[in-house]
Amino acid sequence: MRALRAELRRALLSPLFFVGTAVIVLGLLYGASVDLAASAISQTDALSVFRYSYCFNNSFLFVGVGAAIPFAGSFCEDYRTGMLRLQLTRESRWRYLLAKVLACAVSGGAAVVLACAVFFCVCVAFRGEAASLDTGEWAALVGHEPFVELIVEGRLLLYGLLFCAAQFIYGAFLAVFGLVISMFALYAYAAYAAPFIGGIVFVKLVNIGLWPMNLNLMTLAYGSYFGEGLQTLAVIAGVYGSLVALMALVGLHRLGVVIDHAL
Repeated sequence: MRALRAELRRALLSPLFFVGTAVIVLGLLYGASVDLAASAISQTDALSVFRYSYCFNNSFLFVGVGAAIPFAGSFCEDYRTGMLRLQLTRESRWRYLLAKVLACAVSGGAAVVLACAVFFCVCVAFRGEAASLDTGEWAALVGHEPFVELIVEGRLLLYGLLFCAAQFIYGAFLAVFGLVISMFALYAYAAYAAPFIGGIVFVKLVNIGLWPMNLNLMTLAYGSYFGEGLQTLAVIAGVYGSLVALMALVGLHRLGVVIDHAL
């Protein structure tokens, strides 16, 4: 528990946490620049502008990099500075890696959620109206995108909570993916590049039919529907959670190899 608290402080109080958040916000602002600039003549509500930028425009590339920046490169930093050797004299390999994975997941997920909140506030500032049912757009998306039925029912707060929970899990997965890849490369920048490159490769696999569209890991958290409310969230958490657990096991094996080679 002490190791986890220390890692969480490193992850969440680091300037890199805010850098990662800023990368995501700037990417989303770039994707929405045309819609936001047209605010004077457009009737599009704030949530629609948010959706167009976040769910399209290849925003997963910015999200992946931003989620990884806060802490995914921390293992390489420990290895480079010799802190890894010191920490492993105080605790087991499994506890060290578990604290590292959890702190990385929390920082990545928190960066994504904070960036979404900031960007949505910007959209509201330009549009004024959070969500409008007048156009019929949201009703047409029910059953196709997660949690949208809550918007139609007027339960915007619950929609926001479930959406943010899904994006937190998404960011956690991307950050841990970067962490584990960096453990093989032993190069911190690999942690930031891995979600970017991996996202492009994975989308290509989906596009050529080698992976099902509704389980596209780059869009699963905001683009796939598996039932109302908590049912969809449970599937999203199950898919990403299983992958994080698998990556933790891979990381534990790799940690043993690194230790045996370096110590």
